[in-house]
Amino acid sequence: MAVMISNPALRATVLGLGLGLGLAACAAPPPADDDATESQASTRRAPDESASSRPSDPTLPGAGEGRTVRSLANLGDSISQGFDADDSEPIDLSLLAHSPEQVFEDAPALSWVQGSDPRVRSLASRHKAAVPDLVVTPVSRTGAELVSTHAGLPNFEQQARDLAAKGVAPDMVYVLLGGNDVCHRPRSTSADPTSTLYSVDAFRRAAAAGLTVLAEKLPRGATVRVVSMPRVDRLYDAAAELQVPMRDVVSGVEVNGSIACKGLWSAAARVGQPICPAVTLEPTASRRAAIGARIDAYNDAVAAEVRAFDVDTTRNPNGVRFESDWHGSVERGGAADASVGTLGFGASHISRRDCFHPSIEGQRRIAETVAERARWTP
Repeated sequence: MAVMISNPALRATVLGLGLGLGLAACAAPPPADDDATESQASTRRAPDESASSRPSDPTLPGAGEGRTVRSLANLGDSISQGFDADDSEPIDLSLLAHSPEQVFEDAPALSWVQGSDPRVRSLASRHKAAVPDLVVTPVSRTGAELVSTHAGLPNFEQQARDLAAKGVAPDMVYVLLGGNDVCHRPRSTSADPTSTLYSVDAFRRAAAAGLTVLAEKLPRGATVRVVSMPRVDRLYDAAAELQVPMRDVVSGVEVNGSIACKGLWSAAARVGQPICPAVTLEPTASRRAAIGARIDAYNDAVAAEVRAFDVDTTRNPNGVRFESDWHGSVERGGAADASVGTLGFGASHISRRDCFHPSIEGQRRIAETVAERARWTP
């Protein structure tokens, strides 16, 4: 583990410590479960009929298409909660072993979707520029998956039901889920690096279950924008050697220095708090790339379900508009940085608090991509 300590006299002492990391979004999950109810057979409407019966193309103020949104909701996980986006303070290793909740926390004001901090320029703040009394209803939960309801956290379907139970009538709903479905899985030790991940079909069925609830519960004319999940495997290359500031207390003396993200990931795993172990504990680039290819396949499956619901009068009787920003992976000809799923990560986009979640700059970049660069039409 690479640790640099500013006080040479304490260097050997600190190197002998068992450094730990606890993240709310990385609790141990149950095994992947492929059992789910199959989607009902569909009756599809012609795309031109669908378009003629709906409002003009919805978008954000300033993004060029023009529709006023008065009530906005979001479903999601820690990314949408702004988790650890504020990395202005160094990691306090003296608290990690016994009080990780004092080190890592949600920061919804810094969220790409619900945030109020002007540094992020969130989706909510963009809409509020046109509608100051915009109603914002966040349902996202740190640690949530798209597929599973592990640890009592609501998956996509349950979050959709929770939104309906609030009694609001949003005309725009953003959904960003799926990262934890990869990051809660253990690293594969078999020849197949994706063997511990959910199957693509399980992912598709879980997406359909959540979309079904939204189709049934949202008001006629509402829009659901499903944001593609980012390639968390790319974090390894962007952050592995990144040095992040740290502090500790050793024998009553405060120690200040830095630690490499790769070292932090290893230390966290040793104390039973791994950070996206399927990726961060996988040293082989080709195996990490295979995990990335599975994420692309998840995005393919979810986008296909989203677009099927958009034209399906049986599953979508209220004519809710369903849209996806996903138009294929970069490897298969999709445009780089044109969707959240094709975003590249740089060091400035990654929180120095946990070496994993988006920083303030990362949150701003997600908001900018969703609002300005994403193409929501098929």
